[in-house]
This record gives sequence, structure tokens and C-alpha cells, in this order.
Amino acid sequence: RLRHIEDEGVDAALFEDLFPLDFTTTLSDGREVEVMKGGTRRAVAYDDRDLYAALACRARLCEGLAASAALRAGLAAAVPARLLSLFDGGDLERLVCGCSEVDVEQLRAHTKYGVGTSDRDRHVRYMWRALTHFSQSQRE
Repeated sequence: RLRHIEDEGVDAALFEDLFPLDFTTTLSDGREVEVMKGGTRRAVAYDDRDLYAALACRARLCEGLAASAALRAGLAAAVPARLLSLFDGGDLERLVCGCSEVDVEQLRAHTKYGVGTSDRDRHVRYMWRALTHFSQSQRE
């Protein structure tokens, strides 16, 4: 909309009054960043509106690149990167996280207790009783 503001009847004289902008934008985490060096000290003029819009869009589109790269690297540690495109979200979740169904008896059989704790302790018996009575969604 800013690029075609003249269609709304806004000219150069009115622009600065309506849009007191500098060359910064607010990212999705709330941080304000310069979209160009010295952006906090440079006002967006009418003739700069296309440049500002392009730079602000670029900053917003690129803000997640580092997080996306980290996520991809983490997934690639569990699933070879060249195979990632073969799986949908559910498949990846099962490959990375395992089955979401909790088998209480299997969990009990493989539980290792700390020093001084055993499966005969009252609080441990209460825990197993509670887990046994939980629904599958509560166990997850």
C-alpha cells in the first residue's frame, strides 16, 4: 500500500505528516531494527517509499533464516537432509521423537531408580498407579 499511496490521494507534501517513518522496522519478536545503515537517522521521504517498503519486506522475510537453518540442522542430525523432503510433519515427528503412545508397562520395565529409591516406595507406587489410570492423551 505504501508503494502506491498516491492512489489514496497522498502526495509528497502530505506523506511526511501521515507517515513519520525512519528506515527501521519492527520484527516479529518486537525488536526494532534498521533496514539500512544509519536507518534511525534517516526519515523516509515520499520518493524513498519504494526503497523503504522493499527493505522492510526483506528484513521481515529474512528474520527467520537463522532459526530455519538451526531447525534444519537439528532435523538433519536425526534424518539425512537429502531425505527430509520425503516425509510429512507426522512422519518427521515419529522419526525424531518416536511413538507418542506411552506403554506404562514397558516404561515400568525399563525405569531405573536413583540411589535410595525403588519401585516399592510409596511415592513411586502412587506414580505408577496414576500413570496407569491416565488416558493416553494425558500420558503424552
